[in-house]
Amino acid sequence: MSGRSSSDPAIRAGGILRPLFVGIALAGMALAGYLTGLHWWGKLPAGCRVDGGCGTVLTSAWSKLFGQPVSLYGFGLYGALVGLSCRRWTAGRRGWALGLLLFGLVWSALFVSVSLFVLGATCPYCLTSAGLLLALFVLLLVTPGAKPGRRFWFGLLPIVLVLGSSSAAWFHFSAIRSEQAARAAMVARQQGEDLLWLQDLAKHLEKSGVKFYGATWCNHCRLQRALFGKAEELLPFVDCAPDGRGGPMAAPCKEIGVRIFPTWTIGSRKYEGILTPEALAEVTGFRPRPLRKGNPPAEP
Repeated sequence: MSGRSSSDPAIRAGGILRPLFVGIALAGMALAGYLTGLHWWGKLPAGCRVDGGCGTVLTSAWSKLFGQPVSLYGFGLYGALVGLSCRRWTAGRRGWALGLLLFGLVWSALFVSVSLFVLGATCPYCLTSAGLLLALFVLLLVTPGAKPGRRFWFGLLPIVLVLGSSSAAWFHFSAIRSEQAARAAMVARQQGEDLLWLQDLAKHLEKSGVKFYGATWCNHCRLQRALFGKAEELLPFVDCAPDGRGGPMAAPCKEIGVRIFPTWTIGSRKYEGILTPEALAEVTGFRPRPLRKGNPPAEP
């Protein structure tokens, strides 16, 4: 008995939608690979503005999982979807793909929510990935072919959702604890001789022409200032966003090409990111910090 004709609308639709699915999944792989590579190289992706968006999200405690950028796991997810979709859909392969997509959508919803409501920033790359996952999920639902049975929808699907939600919640609260622990570890109990050293260091930075570029609303800048405790008011701080988030950048910051907050200029060199007081002392030739139990090592 002859099979269905190639002129069958369902077959024609499948011949279009499945390659489209593969193409979108490959685009997701390219995006995740791009973000992962830049993370390993210590760079920010193109278009990341200094007003908090990408810089805040991609350097936060939510940007890593088990020491690796979360985009690396996204790369693996998209790669698995490409592998599953390279051949005609069967009920089993479609079920696996739906499960992976639902898992990915739960995590993607977490990242978008954290960026908007916790970090107060937007990351177009995160939003793009979320859009790609949603598009793949819709495509998979409408593409003709074998579909998973009731066992998947009433058995495996709830398990996937529970695993995705619980693992995402665990990651979220772990990131919060990590952020709090990092803040507590960086903020030394400045007092006595230690506080005097921080005050002298801040004055030394000012006299040496060092500049600390940031913004009053920048979380990383607040962490940077907190490292100096009560001596933070003596830091050579330059407010790059006097008009607030999204406002025009101040001229001094434009002139040196500030990309992320905080940025330090020491002599002819520019340092992006938080620098410990020990690191600042070392690169500017200031005397070492008084030895005290718990002092973090210098990381210039």
